[in-house]
Amino acid sequence: MKASTTVYLISAITMVALIGFIPTYFSKFPEFEGLKNIHHFHGAMMTGWFGMLIAQPVLISYKKVDWHRMLGKASYVVAPLVAISIYLMMRAEYYDDLAESTRERSLAGLDLDFMSLLSFIILYSLAVFYRRKTDHHMRYMICTGLLIFIP
Repeated sequence: MKASTTVYLISAITMVALIGFIPTYFSKFPEFEGLKNIHHFHGAMMTGWFGMLIAQPVLISYKKVDWHRMLGKASYVVAPLVAISIYLMMRAEYYDDLAESTRERSLAGLDLDFMSLLSFIILYSLAVFYRRKTDHHMRYMICTGLLIFIP
C-alpha cells in the first residue's frame, strides 16, 4: 500500500469518526452539557492519535524519514495516553451506568470497550515490534485507527 493511499484511508476513517461523534460530543458545543473532563481528555488523545496516523504516511511520501521517526518516538508517549484515556472512559461509563443499573449490567456494558483497549495495546505493540518491516508496521498502525468504529 502506498503512503498516499494510506493518507486517504486514514483521512476517510477520521471523517467517519468525526461524523459519528456529532450526536454525542460535537453537537454539545460550546457548553458540552453533561460531559466530563475525561471526555475532553479522551477526545484530545484520540484527535492527537489520528493526527499522527495521518501525518506519518505524509512524512514518508515526502521522504521526511527522520521526522517520521521522531513522531514515531513521540507515539511512545501518546499511545499510552490513548490507552489510559480509553480506560478512564470505561471507568466513567461504568460508574454512570451503575447509577441506573446493576453492577453486572454495568460490567457487561464494558465488553466492547475492554476489547478495544486490549486490541489497541496489542496492535500498537505489534506495530512497534515490526517497525523495521514496513508492510507489517503500516498495517498494524492502520488497524489502530479502525478501532474507532467500535464506539
